[in-house]
Amino acid sequence: METTVYREWSKKAANNAQRLAEEARILFEAERLPRAYYLAHMSTEESAKSILLCTMSQSGTPASELQKVIALLRNHKKKIEFVVTYAASQSPALEVQLSGLQKQLIAHINDLKNNTMYVSCDQGAVLTPDEKVSGIPVSTHLGAAESLASFANSLLALPSRGSSKG
Repeated sequence: METTVYREWSKKAANNAQRLAEEARILFEAERLPRAYYLAHMSTEESAKSILLCTMSQSGTPASELQKVIALLRNHKKKIEFVVTYAASQSPALEVQLSGLQKQLIAHINDLKNNTMYVSCDQGAVLTPDEKVSGIPVSTHLGAAESLASFANSLLALPSRGSSKG
């Protein structure tokens, strides 16, 4: 049995993930790497949310569990762990593309906003966002975000189990 709220939320999250990835691409092409990286990471998290919600919809998670679902979705590390593991298990191409990224994605979550948005001072050194992301392969993260957003949208294109509606 399909739970409608989860399916609708999943669709909107997948669409948002796609848009975030598109905006990250625009910033990347304009060589605005810190913000491109930030939006690519946000797209990855939104794809994870969409995929989790799609799974909950298809498995019939009752709407009465909504508060627990919301709490789960606030755990950024769990979302990243889930999306990397699940997507890689569903697609050999994604498995190759995501190999090695999971630890980087999780490691950057806590400092992501500060590293990509603000100039800071660390042990007497003043660092710009460009300097803080200089060692991060932004193009790799952007490609992964685009692929995950496409994957999330493709799951929603499949017929739903337990429902005659798509």
